[in-house]
Amino acid sequence: MRLEIDIRKKTENPDDQAISDGLAAMKWEAVLRRDEVTYIRTSREADEGFPLEYQEDSTENHFKAVGNFSLARVSQAFLAFSRGDASWKAGFEWVKVTGEDDGGSGAGSGENLGCGVGLVLAGLLILGGNLGWIPKTDWFVPAVLVGWGSSMLYKFYRHRTGS
Repeated sequence: MRLEIDIRKKTENPDDQAISDGLAAMKWEAVLRRDEVTYIRTSREADEGFPLEYQEDSTENHFKAVGNFSLARVSQAFLAFSRGDASWKAGFEWVKVTGEDDGGSGAGSGENLGCGVGLVLAGLLILGGNLGWIPKTDWFVPAVLVGWGSSMLYKFYRHRTGS
């Protein structure tokens, strides 16, 4: 079992306290993985509550709950999942997630578009600096930031889709 909070913080074999603390501290997303394909996931949706989804044994068994929920209710689901208690599923209405729902995964989906746009913008900034369109001292930092930003978006997308 592995708890992932905001992509960066990973806790192997978390206890109930680590799960509760991780969910409370989450800024973007929390994933509790039984293995690489079986997990429960939530994210922070501003003031709209927390969505909930899970996947079991394969991408063919990927579901999301209808609506958003309180942190307490999502925490209860995470804790039950961590104990192997499947009864938490009965407390939610579930819909199957298909490729159309989440934008698909792998080659040909959003990761290529995001990286492509980032690379084109970085290339234009570098070219503009070399051709004199942008003063040489002004192009380097934006180009690095665009490249870094597209890399982070790619990593976040890969994490969200599990691909």
